[in-house]
Amino acid sequence: MIQGRKMHYDPKQCFIAWVEAGSLKKAIKLLQKDGVVSPNGGKPSLPGIQRSAKRYVTLFPEEARQILIDSGYLYLIIDAEWVAYAIRAAAHCFGRGSLRFKNWLVFNNYWEHAVNMGFAQRGFVEKEGIYK
Repeated sequence: MIQGRKMHYDPKQCFIAWVEAGSLKKAIKLLQKDGVVSPNGGKPSLPGIQRSAKRYVTLFPEEARQILIDSGYLYLIIDAEWVAYAIRAAAHCFGRGSLRFKNWLVFNNYWEHAVNMGFAQRGFVEKEGIYK
């Protein structure tokens, strides 16, 4: 598992709530009904829920893809659409220029896709010491 910021919310629960609700604001209401609270005891924060949900996509991409397809997001059946979605989620979670993001791209064999999308540059792999 790629380590990063401490997650205050369960990534899978946040992701499923977001998919079922259709928006982050509605997902927060669903999570509140399930008893999820912020670390300070209040309402869950929108950025925290979004980051946790996207973290689930980066940690378990195939499971997340299947959940989305089962929920009616059929355009993600196309591999190119899914790869673009996963790369954008990882860029949001890890930070576009971070070493963790670059390692995630290499580990998941998305480096060339990221280069074509403008999220990475050719030659960075060798400079940063990432094995590719």
